[in-house]
Amino acid sequence: MRNKRYIAIFFLAFSGFLFGHLGKTFWNVLGCERNPASKEYFIATCGGDYEHRWYYYRYNQNYVRYLDSAKIIFLGSSTIQMAIDRTELNKNFKRSYYLLGFSFGEGYGFSRLVLANARPKPEFTILNLDKFFSKKFSVVAKDVMTDTIVTRFLKHAEFLIVDFLLSHVKRQSPVVMGSAYRSVRDGGWKVFGSPDLRILITKKDRNSAKLGKPDDGLIAYIKYLKTISKNVVLTQTPQKGGFENDIVNLSRKLGVDYFIDNQSSYLTMDGTHLSPSSAKLWTTNLVHFLKNRYQVTTAIQ
Repeated sequence: MRNKRYIAIFFLAFSGFLFGHLGKTFWNVLGCERNPASKEYFIATCGGDYEHRWYYYRYNQNYVRYLDSAKIIFLGSSTIQMAIDRTELNKNFKRSYYLLGFSFGEGYGFSRLVLANARPKPEFTILNLDKFFSKKFSVVAKDVMTDTIVTRFLKHAEFLIVDFLLSHVKRQSPVVMGSAYRSVRDGGWKVFGSPDLRILITKKDRNSAKLGKPDDGLIAYIKYLKTISKNVVLTQTPQKGGFENDIVNLSRKLGVDYFIDNQSSYLTMDGTHLSPSSAKLWTTNLVHFLKNRYQVTTAIQ
């Protein structure tokens, strides 16, 4: 009798979730761009966040294999995700890589949790430090990390529904909200509905703020990266409110390398995320730096 009561409570909770969230879920599906390649990409954002839960609960274990075999790992916030032109990287560097930046102003603690699920031994770890990449967990990360068994199950069901519909159902309505898909193979984004702005970033913008005294967590994080990676390179993508000089000083203090692009100006979509043309340029300059600094050949690895 008691078991029947528990089963009834569970189905009531599940029904409540369906009625409360499916309306929003279907609206999101109608307003988001369709999955460009359903076998390689999963939904990362579509009116809400899905990528944090996907990585935290390892919805697809294949990413661990790709992360472990990556010769280059990129870490940071959404700014590094938008700064890497994967076409340029594939053409001119020819190293396996994985982009492990996260949206919603995610800090370094979450990527440390994801890395702990794998055993990466990269040749290069490129760590992008900016005002978003702090010791704090984002709101969406906290939401994932405090899931109960029930909410974890229900939200996984929501993800499966959204991902399925966006992969198989043709869109009839216009795109009304931004969305992003993420590659299982290399962690890169395909972003739709980004603002079509071109905000100039000058040298002054890129040093208009200060890093301040690095917290112990960040120092420990970088030291941890040194234990798993042959080379650690600190960087900062060109953006307003940057502190490039502090990146240089921190790298010298910790005995790691740094890459600060000397290009006079860059264009961003919102002051922080590079425009596609500038992302291509920044990636080209990063590849040039790695090749010359480390005498890297272009053979595929």
